Amino acid sequence: MKYFHPLCIAAALCLMPATLFAQAKQLPQPPPIVAGNPADILAADDAIIIQVGNHDDLDQTTIIGQDGKITLREFGQFVAAGKTRAALQNEIQIKADKTLNNAPVFITMKERHAERITIDGPVASPGVYQYQNGMRVLDAISAAHGLPLKPNRYTLKLLRNDRGQALNVAKIYTDPDTEANPKLQPNDKLVFNEVDLIRRKVTVLGQVNQPSTYIVDNDTTVLILIREAGGLLPAAALTKVQVTRNGTKIPLNLRPILVKATVDDPVLNFRFEDGDVLSIPGVETKYQVLGQVNRPSSYVFPEEAKITVLDALQAAGGQTPQSDLRKAHLIRTENGKTQDIHVDFEALQKKGLATANIPIKPDDILIIPQRKKPGPTIGDVLAPLSILNLLGFRIL
Repeated sequence: MKYFHPLCIAAALCLMPATLFAQAKQLPQPPPIVAGNPADILAADDAIIIQVGNHDDLDQTTIIGQDGKITLREFGQFVAAGKTRAALQNEIQIKADKTLNNAPVFITMKERHAERITIDGPVASPGVYQYQNGMRVLDAISAAHGLPLKPNRYTLKLLRNDRGQALNVAKIYTDPDTEANPKLQPNDKLVFNEVDLIRRKVTVLGQVNQPSTYIVDNDTTVLILIREAGGLLPAAALTKVQVTRNGTKIPLNLRPILVKATVDDPVLNFRFEDGDVLSIPGVETKYQVLGQVNRPSSYVFPEEAKITVLDALQAAGGQTPQSDLRKAHLIRTENGKTQDIHVDFEALQKKGLATANIPIKPDDILIIPQRKKPGPTIGDVLAPLSILNLLGFRIL
């Protein structure tokens, strides 16, 4: 084993910063802070940049408020006006050292007496922000690092020149290029308030995996509630869903949004009230597949859809090895009369005859018969006599 003199180790460590640490992040250095320089004293409306080394997520630009204070993520509130950048930087550094490692704090003056806007309420980072020409409400929300909750969980008032204008927060997100997301002016103030959740009891019955009574809130849609109830069963009649409210039945057609993937505003915008009952009935029309199939049973007839004999055979798991697909038949009863319709699956599968793929109707019965064993041949009859002759018996 080799041993190194301590002086050699010390010399190597001295060289390390120039090599191993050459890739470390270099923060831009702020202008030098001159002690006692009046130009370095911070004041209300000054825009300053706070940078935290090795913690880019904590970098931010803020404006000193009229009360002389700033509010910073992670570190809280500080009095800034009347202090030098060095003094404020030192205060923030002391706070940072309590929770972070290797986090040097730098403050840079961005603009003296900057035009500003104020964002107040339960946003991610409330405070005073620099006004940018042409900025809209959504830009201000982004500057404040967004909303912790869904937009429809907030009310918003825009205060300008001692006058207030109520804004729809959800509309700001859905229609950002319209007057729903208005342009701001210097000194505007945005005041957010969180909407209290109203809890309601709603009962779910019918074709779901877990019918029960559920607690819902303002954000609970029909689809969310169905998911909480374990999802729909295969027999659910999507076109006949309804909500019973104080004796009144409210129809809801789920088929467009669930099957056709089309946006159905009446369903998406529907909200429950306390005591509502969501009923999802089952499809009443069915058809049967019997005989030589892997899953003989009754099957739900799809709503507003076409199904053929080939679809029905596939739904029943296909034919067994003993089946006779040439002699399948369909029993259909209409207007009190019963028809026996021949179905030749071999012609359908081998020859591709589309006319053989007969449409199924509600209450039809598709029967796949068993292949008959062939009857005895003349050879089968004479075989026993030949054996007796070989054994020495004489047959007259």
